[in-house]
Amino acid sequence: MAIRLRLRQALLALMGAMLLALPVWAVDVPNRNAPPEHRSMREARALIAEKRWAHAERVLAAHVVAEPQDADAHNLLGFSLRNLGRLEESLVAYRRALELDPGHLGAHEYIGEAYVQLRDLARARVHLEALVRLCPSGCSELDDLLASLAAAGARPAAATSAARAASRPR
Repeated sequence: MAIRLRLRQALLALMGAMLLALPVWAVDVPNRNAPPEHRSMREARALIAEKRWAHAERVLAAHVVAEPQDADAHNLLGFSLRNLGRLEESLVAYRRALELDPGHLGAHEYIGEAYVQLRDLARARVHLEALVRLCPSGCSELDDLLASLAAAGARPAAATSAARAASRPR
């Protein structure tokens, strides 16, 4: 009888331990709620789509404080600042995006467009050349910066024209 009682107690203890361990096994379930910084980026993109530049700038400024290594956030911050007419501040944000990700296509396009707005066409061409190297088969960022330069009356450098022509589908 005593052996049976001890066996029953041991079995109940083992079952209790297994029940307590269940939540530990369930911890591996992926979190379906995006972290707050991702929500702030979604919010910023929505604000930019609505052309609510000042609100987007505030959201992005807070985001880059929380996530200083986020090149996309710095790029979008620059975009918002540029659309607010704060060109010098936008250049700082674009430069930071490019420090974090030298191959960031959007940052090259947008900093190039900021330089076009400032009539610094030589610097705009530097970023055009970077896009030619980064997009040997062409990309929308390259096309958009070329269009901005053309609208400003700038002729692309010969190397850019040749590289761009070579990348066009025949």
